[in-house]
Amino acid sequence: MSFHLRLGAGAFAGSPRIVGPLFHRFVPNGQSDAVFLTSDGDPHQVRIWFERAAKMEQGFLQWERNGAQFDEAIMRRQAKLEGGPLRGDMLMPDVSDEEMVSLLRNPKALNEPFGQDAGDDPIYVALGKRVIEALQPRLTNFISTLRNQYGQYWLEELPAWDSRRHTLGTYCSSVLSVVWWNENTQDWRRFLPTNSGATITPEKPPGRGFGEYLTEEDWRRFQRTRFLTDVSTEVQLLGNATRALDFGEYRQAFIEVMSALELVVARRLTSSSEMAKRAVQSFMSRETKKAQVAVVLLATGACSVEIEEALKALKVRNRVAHEGYLPAAAEATALRNVMKTIQRLAGLEEIKSPALTSFNMLSPPPHDS
Repeated sequence: MSFHLRLGAGAFAGSPRIVGPLFHRFVPNGQSDAVFLTSDGDPHQVRIWFERAAKMEQGFLQWERNGAQFDEAIMRRQAKLEGGPLRGDMLMPDVSDEEMVSLLRNPKALNEPFGQDAGDDPIYVALGKRVIEALQPRLTNFISTLRNQYGQYWLEELPAWDSRRHTLGTYCSSVLSVVWWNENTQDWRRFLPTNSGATITPEKPPGRGFGEYLTEEDWRRFQRTRFLTDVSTEVQLLGNATRALDFGEYRQAFIEVMSALELVVARRLTSSSEMAKRAVQSFMSRETKKAQVAVVLLATGACSVEIEEALKALKVRNRVAHEGYLPAAAEATALRNVMKTIQRLAGLEEIKSPALTSFNMLSPPPHDS
């Protein structure tokens, strides 16, 4: 099986548009420089690579899908080069005779149009799910390493298949662009377990809905404050968390929000009286981590509901940090309540956590006063 992924993030679209990871004086030379994503002995043998495809523009190599002007001598001198889409292949072991029959029942060549004709074959569907289970986590680990350890934050993360958003056929053919080699006809065929299709569900932004966007009240606040003070570290962390929540990067969101909470609590304790500090310190030396967090939040004026939500978020953050846990969307949604607690403890007039959405609406006209 073969696949390719377009990694350039739509959020960074523009001119020039970034296509894939950026290299320095080097671009992998296709399959000869492939990286294996499977251990020795793993029958799947997943490997990935980038192609040297470019055109020449004013003496520089510029990535182009079918570019045939790649020059290694210039590559060795050029400070920044684009890798383009991620390409790769995988061996799918233990494909049964029944699964082969399903694949061959309605094979679609790459240059052949296709529509609502995949049929409803549970054997093909089961094979498609096996392919995703083998491929998606390995690709996710690679892309996440590029984004985080190597700082290539503009690359899009690979989403897990969500049947509420895409059909299995769309995920395999449009997201992963999977094709399979037909040895009978000696050509590549599209991998289409189901018909293509996507579901667009209009959703209002979280929290106060559209009120999470800038309002006239926010603008009047700007006129009063004039931005005469620096933006604190905890507020910057909350801004990072809002982006992470919107992009589905829930691990990052938990790290950012809980780090902001720790900072604002530390600031509040620093401003407390010496007697209060000594009492808290005495308690901290004897009690469990959970109790320590609770008493510190109590000392900073948090209510019982805020403490309970913070403790739940802390538990998830610890699992993220120590176990590599991937939080669910529902768990991450609760982080916005913790962000409101941080707003109050930090003495901020407002903190907002909007989400980008294509949904819009018109409200009834305002009543005349």
